[in-house]
Amino acid sequence: GQPACARYCSSPPESSPTAASITFRSITHKRAAQKAAPAMLRHALHRAAPRHALQRAAPAAAAAARRAYLSPPKQRWHLIDAAQGVSVGRLAAAIAPVLRGKHKPGFEPHRHEHGDNVVVVNADRLVFTGRKWKQKLYRHHTGFMGGLKQRTAADLQRRKPGEVLRRAVLGMLPKNKLRTIFIRRLWIYPGPEHPHTNVAP
Repeated sequence: GQPACARYCSSPPESSPTAASITFRSITHKRAAQKAAPAMLRHALHRAAPRHALQRAAPAAAAAARRAYLSPPKQRWHLIDAAQGVSVGRLAAAIAPVLRGKHKPGFEPHRHEHGDNVVVVNADRLVFTGRKWKQKLYRHHTGFMGGLKQRTAADLQRRKPGEVLRRAVLGMLPKNKLRTIFIRRLWIYPGPEHPHTNVAP
């Protein structure tokens, strides 16, 4: 059988006469060995060959696959009207997957290029169910002793329209470094006008 060290050594041991002149570092020797070696040895050579050798064997195919993988997909722009009566939670649940690109068939969780841009208009007319405008609290700490601050949802909406929606979407994104990239693609405007008329529908 094939010795175990054949996958890692630059040349197989002398006890194997079939593979005595095989050098895994050379693609030429590998091709010559593939013609003369049995099927089992051919399989071992294919697994032991370095990656750069296999890429030299088919440079055009490797380059095409690399371009297809590295080329960023086309980003689209979506326009959402917050004045349609949809609650903040349901609106955020619809926006978060679009920012990540989960609606595309080629979605990859570790890449950020698949996400699209989302423009939200009429953010000053957001809707909360129940009495959340008065009961829901947003807390933050200043970093000093006794610096815990809190505001109601109504106060936060009055100070910065659309901030409650941004925080809701931020909580539905993955808690890693990609979240900062995703949230930058969310554009929230309090009124019906926005500066993205050339790209957003």
